[in-house]
Amino acid sequence: MSRCLALLLCCSCALNLSAEERVADIRQGTDLSVAISPDGTTLVVELLGQLWSLPAAGGAATPLTAPGERTRHPRYRPDGGGVVYQRLIDGQWDLWLLDLSTGAQRALTATPYDEREPDFSADGGTVVFAANRTGHYCLWSIAVESGVETQLTEEEGDASFPSVSELGIVAYVLERGTESALRALRGNGVGTTIHSSAYRLSAPTWRPGGGVVVFGEQDAPQSNRLRMLLLGEPRVLKPLSGNEDLFGTRAAWVSAAEFIYAADGQLWRRGLANPMRRPVHLFAALAVEVRAPPTDLPRFDAAGPRAAFGINGAVRSPDDKRTAFAALGDLWLGERGKPEKLTDDVFVDLDPVFWPDGESIVFASDRTGQFELWRLTLRDRQLTQLTFGALKPHRPAVRPDGKQIAFLETDGLGPWAPARLKVLDWPGGDSHVVATGLIGPGKPAWGSDGRVSVPARVAVPVLGSSPAVSAELHPDAAGEPVEVTALPTVEWQPPPPPAEYVVEIGRLFDGVRADYRRHVDMHVRDGKIAAIVGRGVLPARGPIIDARDATVIPGLIDVHAHQAALAGERLGRAWLAYGVTTVREIGTDLPEALERAEAWASGRLAGPRLLITPASGMAGNADAATPIRGYPGIANGFGHSLFRQARQLGFQRGPEPPFAGSGPSAYELEVSPGFTAYQDGFSQLIASSTVLAPGLAALAGLGGWPDAATHPARDAAYRSLFTPYEQATWSQAGPIATAVPALQQTVARLIRGGGRVAAGSDAPLVPYGLGVHVELALLGGTGIANDQVLRIATAEGALALGLEQQIGTLEEGKLADFVVLDGDPLARLTDTLKIVAVAKGGVWHERQALLNAP
Repeated sequence: MSRCLALLLCCSCALNLSAEERVADIRQGTDLSVAISPDGTTLVVELLGQLWSLPAAGGAATPLTAPGERTRHPRYRPDGGGVVYQRLIDGQWDLWLLDLSTGAQRALTATPYDEREPDFSADGGTVVFAANRTGHYCLWSIAVESGVETQLTEEEGDASFPSVSELGIVAYVLERGTESALRALRGNGVGTTIHSSAYRLSAPTWRPGGGVVVFGEQDAPQSNRLRMLLLGEPRVLKPLSGNEDLFGTRAAWVSAAEFIYAADGQLWRRGLANPMRRPVHLFAALAVEVRAPPTDLPRFDAAGPRAAFGINGAVRSPDDKRTAFAALGDLWLGERGKPEKLTDDVFVDLDPVFWPDGESIVFASDRTGQFELWRLTLRDRQLTQLTFGALKPHRPAVRPDGKQIAFLETDGLGPWAPARLKVLDWPGGDSHVVATGLIGPGKPAWGSDGRVSVPARVAVPVLGSSPAVSAELHPDAAGEPVEVTALPTVEWQPPPPPAEYVVEIGRLFDGVRADYRRHVDMHVRDGKIAAIVGRGVLPARGPIIDARDATVIPGLIDVHAHQAALAGERLGRAWLAYGVTTVREIGTDLPEALERAEAWASGRLAGPRLLITPASGMAGNADAATPIRGYPGIANGFGHSLFRQARQLGFQRGPEPPFAGSGPSAYELEVSPGFTAYQDGFSQLIASSTVLAPGLAALAGLGGWPDAATHPARDAAYRSLFTPYEQATWSQAGPIATAVPALQQTVARLIRGGGRVAAGSDAPLVPYGLGVHVELALLGGTGIANDQVLRIATAEGALALGLEQQIGTLEEGKLADFVVLDGDPLARLTDTLKIVAVAKGGVWHERQALLNAP
């Protein structure tokens, strides 16, 4: 028995695994950080968020902190008795101390700011660190015993990675705009630049005895090298390594001549005078939880009436006797416990609010083909358009005297698109901007003083606006929501299944076999596949659809998307027009998402099947009859995990975007500065049965499409379904497009190693529906076989969602979700865009009809 296997067996026994756990064998690390004991015998490494100890010569790793903690950048106390490190709690980094003799942990800092990259002073009495308490990162120190803190630097830019020499000189990196500088801060508080570069610098460390600093320099998007700076007159800069996937973490000095550092997935030992590096092997075993999909989802083909859970935007009338709300895409009025429908059409009506006299309602609707504000009188149901040419106006609020209407306006589609606060004078119709740059805004509210406020994370007031109107930031939304239980019950039911028909198919990719079934008939009955047989074997009971020159594939599945009602009724048509029949939405507004799901399921609006996961990642106390479920077994794609790593990867130096923190899953695939994942992340995903939804398309953008001749921007659906502003946004390069080739190879290695992958577009970072095709094209560019890529967007998606008994493959008894293509996707993957028609639950939609607005 090999030493590695014996070690893993012993670790497995020691872990006391439950039936829902497995062992992840860890032999490599992604973006490892390492510290060495003063006597040079022991290493402390951060691996998968945990701190571990192992012999400096390599060997078995022993955990020092609990699983599930997120730690980074350990540094030994000079006496060897403890370690300082940074720990992530509630999305924010604090400094912690670990006593190695007792295992006790205690917080060294506990502020609402990030404290990062700590290092001990030479005597161990203070810790120097970087913190963003002043709006950007400066250096601070804290006394270990007394807790007294001192700000050490105040210069512009962001400071990082302080390293304290035996003489008390602090070397650190300072980033200003596009320039990185290596600086030295002396005990008198004077800082000087000792090296500057147009490339990103990282993680300096002092050689014992001082005089030499070793650091990293990123001289290309995926090129990192070790450098050595000899201080003196003149200063001498020398390369220590060629191009490596050098991790952005400090080196650990074994002696004045040798150090251990992290790169290319593991630890290495290197000498200053020796160009060769030697591996320091580690072996660890980690218990991971098996992440199964939910098994209690209601069947999509269940018949009969059901109560609507998507009661959205409910508001009370001024006399508190009536309630207006949106459900199933329409407006409703609740009075004396009875619901009354106010609108009845295929358009999306949003955000009702009563006029101060209670006799009319103002709301947003896309009934002109784009969103505008409207007023509906309750007595005679007369509609009056209030805005003309506004950019997706929504969330109106009427001033108590009825003279002004405040509302939000945005150009974008996503829930985090920046918005503007505008005020419309009434009567008169003139509007003006009050505030811009609103991120995550709530509903505006008028105060008794005639001022309007809006809750938002960020807002920029417009100078010179009316003094009676202003934007104010609040942590919570204004107004009290109406309890859903106090509203009348609105019922809906799925439409009846379509009449029976037969599709004569030339090439059928069923999602099970690697090749086509040819010259077959698919019999569709009651919305399901009744039979797939040879041509003419069974008599046709109903119309015959000729697809003898076409290819039929299962309906596509997108397991990770974000949606907003401001896409309007075209949103469902867009998904179907691109062959996507099932979508999992990461929902930031659950009532809105539920309303959308029920509007599509009821047939009120055309759209795919919709499953919803709250942005927190957990389903909470959702009713079993709703499609709300947590999916901890689906890992967020790179569009989320990379932005959480943005600062350490170096492609973003400001605050992380709001969407980066939404719904982290337990076993995300994080990457190194070279945008590569290693065996530790793969082992964790594979052992836990976690499915990765990469979201490559969200990073590459439409520029990731491999064939200029068939570029999707030329497609009629793209021009019909999306506005020129949206098209211009998507025509820009993806946010980290240069990283996509490395990420493609990472995903390919995961698949070849036995990992599970499903298609998740992370729309609207890419267009709804179209993003799935870009994702497939990028996966195909990795060398993965076309049939395997198609299964990623069909059968694998269904397995990830726990729906493999209903959808994902074309087999008898399953729902008739399929796409008809005028092409051969097993020969040319880009032919998935040659869509002729799509069926959801047997309901046939000609693509051209889906492109035509109602």
